[in-house]
Amino acid sequence: MGLLRLQLAIAVFLFHIGLSSALGINILDGRAAVFCFFVVSGFYMEMVLTEKYNRERLGVGYAKMFYLSRFWRLYPTYFLVIVATIICTFFTPFVDLPKVLDFNQSAGWFETIRSLVTWIFNLTMLFLNLPSTSDLLIGPGWSLGIEVAFYVIAPFMLRLNRYFPLAPNF
Repeated sequence: MGLLRLQLAIAVFLFHIGLSSALGINILDGRAAVFCFFVVSGFYMEMVLTEKYNRERLGVGYAKMFYLSRFWRLYPTYFLVIVATIICTFFTPFVDLPKVLDFNQSAGWFETIRSLVTWIFNLTMLFLNLPSTSDLLIGPGWSLGIEVAFYVIAPFMLRLNRYFPLAPNF
C-alpha cells in the first residue's frame, strides 16, 4: 500500500510541475491521484488503527497516542516548510504572502480577524481545507486539512459500530 501511495504522490507532484505526461507515458491526472490517495490512505489508517492503535492493545489512551503519532509525523515537516516559505517572502522579490495573511494592509476589524484566524489555520493545520487555497501559506496544504479532519474522527469511527449496531464496521 505504501508503494501505491508513493506512486500517487509522484503523480500529484508531476501534475503540479506540469509534467502530467512524462516521456510520452500518460500518468494519472493529479486531481484523480489526490482522491485515490485519500481513499487508499483511509484504508491504510483503518488498518493502522485496528492493528496498532486500539483500546485492547494500548488501553484507554490509544486515541491520544494516535494523535501524538500523527502530529509528530506531519507537523515538523509542515512547520519547516512554513518557515522556509515565510523566509522566502522576505528575501525573494517574486514570492509574496497571500494578501489575507498580510497584517500590514490597512484593513477593517473584519479583515484583521479573518487574517488572524487564517494565520491560526495555517500554523496549526486545522481547518486548512476551509479557507481558499490562495489564503494558504502552502497551497497544497488544503489536503492536510482534510487529512487532519479525518484523523480527528478516525479513532471514534472504529468504535461507532459498538454504539450503533447498524453502522458500518470500520
